[in-house]
Amino acid sequence: MNSILHEARILVADDQNDVARTLSEPLRLRGASVVHVTDGAQALKEVRRGGYDLALLDMKMPPGDWGGLWLMQELNDAGWRLPVVVLSGEGGKRQTVQAMRLGAVDWVDKGDAFSELEERCSLVLKQSQEGALAALAATGPSLLAHAFGRYQVTGDPYQQASEGMRAVEETLRFAALVGLASQSPEQAGPLRGVTREQLARPSFGTWNAVLSSLSQAADPGSAFATLSNAIAPDKSTKKFLHGVIKMRNDIAHGGRETTDKERSELDRFLRACAHRIYAGWPWRVEVTRSMSFDGDSFTVETLRFSGLGRPQRSAFMARMPPKTGSVVLVGSNGFATTLNPWFENDGEVILCFDVVEQVRRDSTDSKVRVLFSDPMNRRRGIDVGRDGSTWEKMATWVRSSGG
Repeated sequence: MNSILHEARILVADDQNDVARTLSEPLRLRGASVVHVTDGAQALKEVRRGGYDLALLDMKMPPGDWGGLWLMQELNDAGWRLPVVVLSGEGGKRQTVQAMRLGAVDWVDKGDAFSELEERCSLVLKQSQEGALAALAATGPSLLAHAFGRYQVTGDPYQQASEGMRAVEETLRFAALVGLASQSPEQAGPLRGVTREQLARPSFGTWNAVLSSLSQAADPGSAFATLSNAIAPDKSTKKFLHGVIKMRNDIAHGGRETTDKERSELDRFLRACAHRIYAGWPWRVEVTRSMSFDGDSFTVETLRFSGLGRPQRSAFMARMPPKTGSVVLVGSNGFATTLNPWFENDGEVILCFDVVEQVRRDSTDSKVRVLFSDPMNRRRGIDVGRDGSTWEKMATWVRSSGG
């Protein structure tokens, strides 16, 4: 079975539904999960849900006469990088050329699609996934870029597997914290299957449980839902993640080494995950620095944390901006959400919530402090100070137990 197409998630948009289903049947027979929609607006909604590896688009469909071109323009404007293969019908050559200029990576004539689509889609996916680790390390959120970058450059296969499992854990933690920060205290909880005690000292499995719990109630198309679907778009991927957690625990506590099969499966997952995040999650992690008001809206000056280098200056427009020094998600339409108190700004580093620690001052007094980590530099146990995040603020999100 084709390892690239097997379990790939492919979106097909064509108003000739029966024709599209027939043409894409070879992909399904190779193990791909194929979702069909009949116009560009439905396709855009599906892309925003996240978790797709590739899109096949007919140019001549609603909305308007050339809904495929409309969709590609929408994707470009919003920063999506999902690979697109054009299904070209008779009379649509000029539109096909326009689609290629808008970023389509290939085109297939409908008359040849039944025989050619499998090979062409396989090639596009192979090329996309081969470059995914480097692409995410170059332009993805720095908190993920460093983890995937370390995996990519590690030569020893056993050490690389260790870095790969660490990259999976960092990805789950990043997504879980984005999900927690995306909920207001009024909307929060309970987190099914996660207690406050577990969240206070989170493990690899805790992050996965938080992600799973939040995903069940996430708004489709939100920054968190799209990220969650990019990481674990289906049941087989969720099952694989449970296997990685068990493997990590067995290695940590049992001293065994990874097998060739385990390393191969881990590598395939990391490349697919990196591809879906790079191609299908167009939000940016930034820290606000200053702002100015023009009488109608605010211009917010920021530092953008992307790739492996130093943060770069950026800006966005907002009606109601976050306070200076906040860690924020920014999308194509500007400010999306504030990530505090789960992420904190420490100068030129973004810190992630790590653990809660009891600090006893004397025999009668004690306090609880929140410790953070810097996944970019691998520093752990960083205290952001009394004025930063507190466990009382964070525990508001978890109401499933009284601990």
